[in-house]
Amino acid sequence: MELVPGGDNVVVTLEQATEDVTRGPTTIRFTTDDATAAHAALNAAGVDINEILQWPGVPSMFAFRDPDGNAFSITGT
Repeated sequence: MELVPGGDNVVVTLEQATEDVTRGPTTIRFTTDDATAAHAALNAAGVDINEILQWPGVPSMFAFRDPDGNAFSITGT
């Protein structure tokens, strides 16, 4: 099931859990117009953050964690 509340800027996807399907850890992903600025702001705030990944032709991206260890990522648009 895919939900798009309030427009196309937020999409929540729910999948049926089954024993025969295994996936990695659940991650909440965000997008931004400026991943470099978002990375700098979170880093300055002391957030547990990975290095920003940047490759030619691919949007910049990085992962970070909240104080409880929940994983998130931000990808440039």
